[in-house]
Amino acid sequence: MDFLNKPLDLEDLEEELQKALNEDTLYDLQNDAKLRAIEQKVPTYEQFRQMVQAAHLKPLSQKEKLEKSNSSWNCYKKKSN
Repeated sequence: MDFLNKPLDLEDLEEELQKALNEDTLYDLQNDAKLRAIEQKVPTYEQFRQMVQAAHLKPLSQKEKLEKSNSSWNCYKKKSN
């Protein structure tokens, strides 16, 4: 019962709370993905699994798409302006 006599470390408590909230959010996202996959009658387990694993991903915004399209994968290509 020594832990009752120690002072509270608020940073550790906040970190633990944030971790629990993140885990709950991920659980909810994955559960919703499972329900959608069942509703859509996904034909294989692999497709079901991929759908659940990708539940936390979000589509790129228009701004992010433009930023990516302006960068070239070929570093030797000359810019044509």
